[in-house]
Amino acid sequence: MTPNPGDKPNYLPSSAHVFGIAVMNGAVGALPDKPRTIFLEAGFWTGAQLPILGLFRYYNNTKITFVRGEKYFIHSTVSFAIACSISCS
Repeated sequence: MTPNPGDKPNYLPSSAHVFGIAVMNGAVGALPDKPRTIFLEAGFWTGAQLPILGLFRYYNNTKITFVRGEKYFIHSTVSFAIACSISCS
């Protein structure tokens, strides 16, 4: 999934919780000055035709190794959302 060319992100204030079983797509990076703060990409199945994909920031204090394709229970608080068009290819 990639944003459509020319789309500019629109940051929206929000207050929501996301929780459920998600399939881990993997760790996609860490903060340079805080190596235990990592970013995880995970997909939630909604029962609809498309899953909901999310990028989550996680403080990995115990150095958990997240395995791509494994299922994890995720409970997170959404601090902001980015509104943009996504095209599936």
